[in-house]
Amino acid sequence: MDLGADGVSTQIADQVEAPSHSGVVSLDMDNYKIADTVVVTLDDQDMNTDSDLIDVYITKYDDKVGNAGSDHVLDITFDDKLWQEGTTTNATGSPDNGLQASGFTLVETGAESGIFTGSFQVPTEYCNTSTDKIVTVTGTDIEVNYQDFRNSSGESTEVGDGASINANTGSVAFDRTVYPVPYAASTFQEHSTASGTSYRMGEPTQAIINAGVGAVLMNGAADKTIIAAGIKALYGNGVQFAS
Repeated sequence: MDLGADGVSTQIADQVEAPSHSGVVSLDMDNYKIADTVVVTLDDQDMNTDSDLIDVYITKYDDKVGNAGSDHVLDITFDDKLWQEGTTTNATGSPDNGLQASGFTLVETGAESGIFTGSFQVPTEYCNTSTDKIVTVTGTDIEVNYQDFRNSSGESTEVGDGASINANTGSVAFDRTVYPVPYAASTFQEHSTASGTSYRMGEPTQAIINAGVGAVLMNGAADKTIIAAGIKALYGNGVQFAS
């Protein structure tokens, strides 16, 4: 209420829009493999709650980003199963860890940018929360899901992005196209004057196997697992890990 110069009180007001924005979340690639770094980018101006500070959203104990529970803002899934620490205690393999253990945090790129990024490494395995079993991530789809509580239309909606997790394609080849056949002089003489003790020894067969991390070479009852990507050699009936 304003008291004017004429002594009359008049109510005055002003109005500006306070629009909400639709959030967009994305992954930096369409395909990943084990141990790749996944970068998550979230663009939503509504998440910039303080224009003087860089806003940060951390992963809580339930492996969800933001508030714990159903009102969280972001999560990561494998084949629609939440990446979450499970309850399995006797499973073998990688530790039964979820998103929080990866150290994932959404950090604003500037004090008032409204753009947030965070990263984590693709694990070897994860706990399938439906079966409570430790399973490999290879062959699954990874998804990031963002809960936009108020988009540009004022409605609550979930948006997301996804990518595939694939294994390396291996190859196998012999080191030559023709190998000598071992023979004794009594059967195949080198020439007409060769002595009866002359013979040519056979040579070992070498197969070159190019496989990725986690590939298994079958060697009878003793299987060998390649622990580092690279070229490995298979000699005769045994497996040798070439340097």
